Amino acid sequence: SSDKNKVLEFCKTTFSWGDYISDVWDDWILEGNLLVLTENDVPVAICHCSINIEQLWIEGIRVNKNLRRRGFAKRLIQESEFIAKNNNCKISQMLIATNNQKSLNLAGSLTYKKDEIWNFYSLQKLFPNAFCRIRRKVKLALFSSAPIV
Repeated sequence: SSDKNKVLEFCKTTFSWGDYISDVWDDWILEGNLLVLTENDVPVAICHCSINIEQLWIEGIRVNKNLRRRGFAKRLIQESEFIAKNNNCKISQMLIATNNQKSLNLAGSLTYKKDEIWNFYSLQKLFPNAFCRIRRKVKLALFSSAPIV
C-alpha cells in the first residue's frame, strides 16, 4: 500500500531494538484486517486484527509518537472489535509488554482484564549448526476482553 513507507518510518523507533512491522506488513495486507488510521490523508496509527473461529487477536498497535494521546489506539481497538462482532467472535485478546504502562492502562480502560503473564525468550545462534544463547527475556501480559456482544 502507499501508506507502507510512512507507517514504517514511525514504527522503526517503537522498541529499543526497532520493530517487526516491516517483516509482517505484506502478510498482513494479504490476510486483510490491517487497519490504517489516517488524518488528512496521512497515516497516523495502525493495528492488525486476526480472526480465528470465535476469537479476535489484536496485534501491532502503533501510533506515530508525535501524535499520541489523541485516542487513535482506542479507535483502532474499537474498530477491531466491530469487525469481530460482525464475524461472531466471542472474545478479543492481545499481548502487552508488562513495562508498557500506557498500553496496559489503555487495555484496562477498555474492559480488558489481565489473564496471564508470559515470559518470552528469543535465541541467538552463535555459529551455524552450533549452540544458541538466550538473547532477551520480555514479560508479556495476556489481556482478554469481556464477551463481545
